[in-house]
Amino acid sequence: MVTKYRFRPEAEQYQALSALFLSESAVVIDVRHCPTTDRPLLAYLHTELADLEVEMRHHHVAGWSKLLDCITLLRLDALSTSTPVSMTTNFFTTHATVASQPDQRQQVPLSEMTEFIVTPQAGKPISCMGSDSLTKYLCDSFIDAVRDARLHAMKAYSQDNTENAIAMSTIRPTSVRVFFLADMQEPDSLVRAATYAHWLKEWTEKTHGTRPPNRDERLQTIIVSLNTDAAQYQDTLLQTIGTLPDTATDTLILLQTYSDNDERIDEEEQIYHADLLLYTLLLHWPDVFLSSIEDPVEMHTQYVQNSRFFPWPTYIIGIAAMEYSARWAARWLDFGIADQLLTEFNDTQVAENASQAIKYQMQQWMKQWWQEMQRVLPETLMPDVDELQAFAHMQEVMRPSKLLTSTPQTVRTALEVLRQNVGELYIGNETNYLRFALKKGPDACLQQWAWASKRPASAGQEHDDELAERYESLQRLSNEAKQWITPHFQGIEGALPGALKQLAALAEPIAMIQAVKSQTPDLLKYHNEFEQQVYTAENTLTKKYPLWQLPIFGLVQRTTALCVLFVLVFGVVLLVGINWSQLLHSTMGLSSSTLLTPILWLWKGFLLLLLVGCAWAYLAEQRKQFRLDCRCIQKQLSQLTEAHITQIKTVIAAHMALAFLQAAGLYDPKSQTSPYEQRLREGEQRLRKCQAQARQQHEQAHTRLQYVIDGQKSRSVAVARAPILPTLFLHNRDETIQWKLVEDALLLVYKELKSNGATFNLLTEMLLRHLGKERPSELLDSMLQNKRWLTGTASEMRFQALDTLFVALTLLSPLGDIEPADVFPLLQQYTELKDLYQQDEETGPGSVSPELSQIVQEMLLKQVQQHSTQTRPRVVEPQPEILVLTSWIERQRRMVPAFAQLFSPNDVLTRMEESAMQPSEKIDTLSKQGTLLGKPDELSGENSFYLFFAPGETSEMFLQANESLQRVRIRLAAIPDHEKLVYLHIHRIRQLFPASAQNEKK
Repeated sequence: MVTKYRFRPEAEQYQALSALFLSESAVVIDVRHCPTTDRPLLAYLHTELADLEVEMRHHHVAGWSKLLDCITLLRLDALSTSTPVSMTTNFFTTHATVASQPDQRQQVPLSEMTEFIVTPQAGKPISCMGSDSLTKYLCDSFIDAVRDARLHAMKAYSQDNTENAIAMSTIRPTSVRVFFLADMQEPDSLVRAATYAHWLKEWTEKTHGTRPPNRDERLQTIIVSLNTDAAQYQDTLLQTIGTLPDTATDTLILLQTYSDNDERIDEEEQIYHADLLLYTLLLHWPDVFLSSIEDPVEMHTQYVQNSRFFPWPTYIIGIAAMEYSARWAARWLDFGIADQLLTEFNDTQVAENASQAIKYQMQQWMKQWWQEMQRVLPETLMPDVDELQAFAHMQEVMRPSKLLTSTPQTVRTALEVLRQNVGELYIGNETNYLRFALKKGPDACLQQWAWASKRPASAGQEHDDELAERYESLQRLSNEAKQWITPHFQGIEGALPGALKQLAALAEPIAMIQAVKSQTPDLLKYHNEFEQQVYTAENTLTKKYPLWQLPIFGLVQRTTALCVLFVLVFGVVLLVGINWSQLLHSTMGLSSSTLLTPILWLWKGFLLLLLVGCAWAYLAEQRKQFRLDCRCIQKQLSQLTEAHITQIKTVIAAHMALAFLQAAGLYDPKSQTSPYEQRLREGEQRLRKCQAQARQQHEQAHTRLQYVIDGQKSRSVAVARAPILPTLFLHNRDETIQWKLVEDALLLVYKELKSNGATFNLLTEMLLRHLGKERPSELLDSMLQNKRWLTGTASEMRFQALDTLFVALTLLSPLGDIEPADVFPLLQQYTELKDLYQQDEETGPGSVSPELSQIVQEMLLKQVQQHSTQTRPRVVEPQPEILVLTSWIERQRRMVPAFAQLFSPNDVLTRMEESAMQPSEKIDTLSKQGTLLGKPDELSGENSFYLFFAPGETSEMFLQANESLQRVRIRLAAIPDHEKLVYLHIHRIRQLFPASAQNEKK
């Protein structure tokens, strides 16, 4: 009956690891020069250790949270020199290194003239010339560093585990294990490994002196050799490592090329064996090695007399594991999604297909924006800018009342006064003149706008409201320039190339505005045009309405004088020159004087009134026409001055528009390329590097997982064909994860995240806008105001926006000009909201999530210290930006139920519960897969068996239910990794080899 294991909450599951003591510090050095060095053994090892450390740190497991500080992985190469090399020591020059790398290494002896290249797994290569320089650098930079880091980790462990703390005053674990990776197919790598070990021990003894009796060895050297040939390895070892002092090597571990049934284990598979072995030994060093490092070899006399034996403990290893590779699978998912996200973000084809639409859309937007800018400027600023008072003065001077109320006698005087007054506004130099407005107005407007935009709210709330209302249009135009991406952002696909094309489309209208700014109006020309217009109007009125100088009456309009004269003459003729009495008598037959006299006077009065009325009507029509002509002249002059003022205002508006565009990063007066475009291109290069890192990490995870996946598939096929055959294959791992579900999860997670749209679009828009000139606080307020990609309550939306904003800031940190005073309040808000929304949230398996708030805070501190002359810049360990992106992706995909169920929990024993195997069968499977590679020595060898597991209630229940552990003598050892159950078969070689002829001569 299969025992059911109760899954414990993660807090309790990891609490059991707090009492687990941190393993000794270690340095792993790859000294191989053969092509196998290119295979990612150190990369696999570094990734697994880093992921485990993040998991321990997140769960506050004392000691193990500093795991990677206590372990360093290096690659060490020896390069040739152009000068002859003098041999200082015989065993240094016995063998030369083999050059097979692309850098054309030549065979070189190890000496004081050798150039060594040290390459940390997560660092840049460092050159060291000669053995002393190399040894000092290795000891000072790595060996002493990991020793110190472990001592600090032990203090943290002792503080959290006072009851289990050892007596630090009597025993101090100062040992540093140095693992050298060598290859039996490259015998010189064994020489290099032993030589480096000898140098390091000599340096340690020289620096620290002889080891005190109550202290551990400060340095223990272990050589791990791949590709060991069982038929020849004894001669190779004696001819390489055996040529150095016996004390150079403390332990030798061999991984052989053939299994017991003579099946070849190729180099690629040995990489995975070595990866699992080193990972296990770094987490827990078996006590069988501790007890055998200095033990004497006691053999029967006849063997000693007739044979030679290794002067250092030598082992061959069989190792197998059952795994639930949740961390690797999660890395495969997260980095795969990150790669796909950045691929779509940089997709140029989408932008190319929409290039024409983008150009038309952006030019229309800029046209409307520029028209609005001309409409509101400079009228908005006129009440507050003294330099713009010339426009108001011009309006006052050009008021039509004086000209329209003038007469033909006074119109010339009115035009002359108007000409003089307006002419002074054109060419004068006083404050309220146009020349002064054109010269000082643009800068004054910019200064006024800068003051108004930064002016804090004062006690006069009514005044502030009026000011804000008056400047609302300008503020809107400024925001539109800074936030130009918002109305044109369509989604993640081709977002960055599309933004570049959008900026390119803005170049033409911005150049037009720049041309307007550069075309300074000629006020003298404008003055002459106005005077010419006045002269033309004056001549027109003089010719159309001529004046006569009459005695007594003075200047009289000619038409008026003629009209009056006509009335007088014609009136005399009508009244005196015509015999109206006879005419009336003959026509009307009136003869009586009594009737004729009144009728005659009435008729003469009527004719006189008619004559005067016609004259008055004629003169009224002349006055009306004069007023129309004056109004037309006034209109023409007003249109002319208005056109001139419009040109001046347009120049001021162009100054202001270019200032707004420059503040938004869309315009640079010194370059044809805008700062926004430059930052976009820098951001493109940076994000492409992030994409390359994501793809590299995804491919690394895929390669690492492919080994297990292929093994699982081959086992399933073999069992299906021949169920009676034992399940023993070259792959030494049984994977309990369901890989079909993992592959489906990649498609499912990305589909759900992308179909929602808001998740990726929110990050994409923030990335593009952060490359502009918006302050982070402004960007956050804008996103919260639009609410286009945000859902939930107000506090949930704020937390989501802050989380995504800080990811964008971190991804583009070298490109963003961030003001710490602006970001720090946001960081405090984020911390408070994070404690509210993520206090019960656990980091999932495979999380490489760095603490986002800590990264942002260190970034702000670094900027402050760089600008301070009194503070020494703090050295901050750089955080890979791609890890920040994948951690953000992890937080998003944790919301997908399929993924949460797939990787919760990630304990291998809990997952093994789902299989049909009994616990005893699982151990039997591991022991078969962990059979020694090669032929063990049954005569004089020693065998030890270990089972490594993570402590906890689940492990205890598994051990109690496992009958194999009760029958077989297997030592139990604890490691902090819940994902692995490791079986280790250690065979120490005690067999004596026949003495060779070369040895007999010695």
